[in-house]
Amino acid sequence: MDNSLITEAKIKIYENTNRPLIVKVIGNSMMPLICENDTVHVRKKQRYKPGDILLFRYRSGLIVHRLLFIRKNLFHLKGDNCVNIEKVRLLDIIGCVFKAEAPGREINIKRPFALILIIPLSYFIYFKWKRTGNYEKIMKGKCLLIINKLVQKSYLK
Repeated sequence: MDNSLITEAKIKIYENTNRPLIVKVIGNSMMPLICENDTVHVRKKQRYKPGDILLFRYRSGLIVHRLLFIRKNLFHLKGDNCVNIEKVRLLDIIGCVFKAEAPGREINIKRPFALILIIPLSYFIYFKWKRTGNYEKIMKGKCLLIINKLVQKSYLK
């Protein structure tokens, strides 16, 4: 995510208004759904649910990842194109992506039926990585490929 001073200023304004926050994405952790240079539109929600795509603060940056589950007041999030899970508190969450724009392609952010498969496969990838420690093998594995295909068929037109 774009971590410039301009973005931080936009976040401050967003937190004090009801207007959506619009941020340009840097990185490919949510590929193929959201890619580098895509734009995401974010707004706060009363309640976040597994499958929501959230913008949140993590360490010294901003990240857009999918919410897998909430346990003991910690939100467990993971990029569709990643193996690691980030655990953050509610106060670290800036909002939920409700719209994404990309040059030359249409992105549908609505919650697809494919989440029934995407979320368990994401768990499997994370726990397999934790057990084996073999990042390269997992990144080339079938589960990540299946997630990418499900995302392409469910979200992208």
